[in-house]
Amino acid sequence: MLGFASRRHRALGRAALAALVCALVGACAADDTLDEPVSSVPEGGATQTEWSEGGQVSTEVVGTEAAQPDAQEEPAQQAVHDAVTDRRGEPFPEPEWAQPADEEPAPPGTLAVDGSLTTRYIGRWSGGDHDNDIYSLLSAQIGDPEHDPYTGYILGRVSKDLDGSAGENSPFASLEDTYDNSLNGRLYEAYVDFNDAGLDLLRVGRQALYDTPAYVRFDGVAAATEPGGSDRHQIGVYGGQTVHEYESSPDGDSVVGAYVANSMWKGGKTRVDYMHLEDEQQLGSDNNDLWAAQLQQAVGREVFLKGGYQLLENEPREFDARATWTPTDSGWVVQGSYYELMQTEGSLAEELDPFFDTLQQYFPYSLSRLLLSKTFDAGYSLEGGADLRRVDDAQDEGDFNRDYDRYHLTGTVEDFCVPDLTLAVTGDYWTSNGSDANSMGFDLTREFSQTFRGSFGSYYQLYKNDFLLDEERQDVRTYYVAVRYKPEKRLTWGLGFEHEDSDVGDFDTLTARSTWNF
Repeated sequence: MLGFASRRHRALGRAALAALVCALVGACAADDTLDEPVSSVPEGGATQTEWSEGGQVSTEVVGTEAAQPDAQEEPAQQAVHDAVTDRRGEPFPEPEWAQPADEEPAPPGTLAVDGSLTTRYIGRWSGGDHDNDIYSLLSAQIGDPEHDPYTGYILGRVSKDLDGSAGENSPFASLEDTYDNSLNGRLYEAYVDFNDAGLDLLRVGRQALYDTPAYVRFDGVAAATEPGGSDRHQIGVYGGQTVHEYESSPDGDSVVGAYVANSMWKGGKTRVDYMHLEDEQQLGSDNNDLWAAQLQQAVGREVFLKGGYQLLENEPREFDARATWTPTDSGWVVQGSYYELMQTEGSLAEELDPFFDTLQQYFPYSLSRLLLSKTFDAGYSLEGGADLRRVDDAQDEGDFNRDYDRYHLTGTVEDFCVPDLTLAVTGDYWTSNGSDANSMGFDLTREFSQTFRGSFGSYYQLYKNDFLLDEERQDVRTYYVAVRYKPEKRLTWGLGFEHEDSDVGDFDTLTARSTWNF
C-alpha cells in the first residue's frame, strides 16, 4: 500500500526496481564482482541507468553507440530498455554472483562465507549543480550448498549523500534525496535455503526470481521439485509479499505463481508459467493475472531457436522469437529476433510496468533485429546489423516510443600499432520520421599488464530518454577515460571520468571504486 507517498516518489521507486533488476542480471564474471563493469552494449542501442544503485536518473539511449567505457560502466547500464523491452516475455537469467577469491573449500567444521564488498564514490557536476555520493554494496553466500543442510544469502547496500539533497528539480535528483537522513540502507535479498528437503529448491525469506515471466522480489517461500522422469519435468511454486522499494507500506502487495517445465524431446525445452500479482496503490489496486509459455530448441550444435508468448488478463500481451546460428569453426555468428507488444500497457502491478507513473500508457509496437559478426584469425572482427522499430498506430508515436531504422557496423582490431592495444570503431546510420543521422564512435583499450588496464573513447546518442524527469535529450556526445587496477585476485580498483555534451547542457561524472572479494 502506497499511503501518502507522492506520485513522483512512487515513480522513482518503480524505476529503481527496473534498474535493480538489470544491476542484478547484468552481474559480473566469476572472478570479478557484482559491481564489475559490463563492456557489452545491449542490442539495438546503448541503454544506461546512471548510477542506479543510488536511484539516480534512469535513461534509455535510443541512439548510436561505439564501444562503451569499460571501468566506467555499471551492470545496470543494461537497465531500463532491457527491462521493459528486450526482456518482455523472456525470463531473466540467474545472475552470476561474485565468487570467492580462491577455489579452496573451507576447512572441515568451519562455516564458509563467500562474497564481495564494493564501495563506490560518484561525483557529478553540471553548471552550478553538483552531487557527491558514496555507496557500499555487500553480497555474501553463507554456507556450502554441497555439504551444509542450510545455507543463506544476503545482498544489501548503504548509501551516503556527501553534500546534502540535490533538490527535486536538480538534474542529479535521486531517490535518496526524498529522505531526511543522508545515510540510508537497503536490504535487497536475505534468505535461507533448505538443502536436505528432497527438493531442487526450498527457499524462505526475501528473494528474487529471475526465470519467471516478470522479475519479482518478495518476502516469502519458493519451492521446486527435482527434475524427474524421462522428460525431466519439474514443478515450481512460490508466493509472498512483494517488495517495492520506497513505498511507505507493503500492505496489499503480493505474488503467487507456479510453473511446469520439461524436456519431452531431444534438444527441446518447454515451460508454462502463471503469475498473480496484487499491487495496492494510492489511487486503487492493480490485480493482474499473467500466463506465459516458452519453447527452446537446439538443432544440432549450430542452431538455437527460442520463442515466447504471454497472455495478460486473457488477452495477448507479448510475442518474441529469436534464432541464432553459429557455424562450427567459422568465426561467424548470425542472430535474428522479433518482438511485439500486442496490447497497450496501462496501470499494472509494478513488476509488469515500473514506468507507468512517469510514462503513462505505452502503446503497441514491434522490433525486428538482425545481427552478423565475424572473427578473423588475423586479430580483428566485424559486427554489423539492422534494427527496425515500428509503432502499430502512427498516432501513438511520441517521446520514448518512436519508429526508426538503424544500421550499424563495428570493426575491432587487436594489437593496434602496439601490443595489447585494442581499437573499436562504430558507425551508425539512423532514419526516423523523415530525417536521418550518421555518427561515429571509438574505444581504445590497452592491457598494460595483467593488473592494469586503461580505456578512452567517445560515443554518440541520437536520443537519450530520462524516464524519471520525463524528458528527452538529443544530440548527445560523450567522452570518457577509465582505468582499472587489480593488484591481486581479491581486490580491484577503478577510476573513471565522463563528459557529456547534449542539447540541454554539459555533464561531468567522476567515479572511483574498490571491490574486495572474500
